[in-house]
Amino acid sequence: MRVDWRALARQEGFRVSSDDSISVPVGSSSQVISVDDSFSADALRLQSVIATGKILDAVVDTTYLRYAWERNRFSDLVGFTVDRRQRLLGESWVPLDGLQSKELALQLRELARVCDWHEFRLTGENIE
Repeated sequence: MRVDWRALARQEGFRVSSDDSISVPVGSSSQVISVDDSFSADALRLQSVIATGKILDAVVDTTYLRYAWERNRFSDLVGFTVDRRQRLLGESWVPLDGLQSKELALQLRELARVCDWHEFRLTGENIE
């Protein structure tokens, strides 16, 4: 039976938008997390934009992929990637088998926290 991640998220007080994104509060700001349940039958892919390609060009001396690789070496729940639009993204993979609302909430909050921290670290501000 397929897990209804939307119901689990709502159970924890999150609002799921029509485009399957969730705005997760982080301190006085928030981080928008997109949820993709079509990528895998076994897991959800959670992603949030940390920085655009333009911002990365201005603040990162190394290539985006190198930065993502270096960050991934020290990360547990959150990985980093660059999308086709050259944006740096934080992402988490959440197994669907046995997924409970508290675990989904933990993953959403941790991804939001890490992405917000890196966004601020790279830019000095929070980007929406």
